[in-house]
Amino acid sequence: SGINAEYGSSVSTQSTGEVEVMCRWRYVEPTIVTGLSHDSDLVMRETFAPILYIVPCEDFEDAVAINNEVSQGLSSSIFTTNPEYIFRWVGAGGADSGICNVNIPTNGAEIGGAFGGEKETGE
Repeated sequence: SGINAEYGSSVSTQSTGEVEVMCRWRYVEPTIVTGLSHDSDLVMRETFAPILYIVPCEDFEDAVAINNEVSQGLSSSIFTTNPEYIFRWVGAGGADSGICNVNIPTNGAEIGGAFGGEKETGE
């Protein structure tokens, strides 16, 4: 299927095409998954687990579009050295999320300040 766990838990693809991250005793190891399409169920659903999926994109605009097509929008991150991309990510037409991070990971609920989401996460 081309879907791989590069680190952590193993993954399998069900006959329905759904990707499943295997866990043991209700514990999912921190896992990096590659080979997913941007509309994979693992990408599209809100997953409360330490899973990082790497989705290839053509350019910055494609990355924003892929980020914004999910129905949740609590937080997002961009990793770049390009100041133009930073301002476009956090500005109008950029990431459709309540919290926009730059060059730091997101855990979904950054402690230390008020936060809120967009789309289904903000309702």
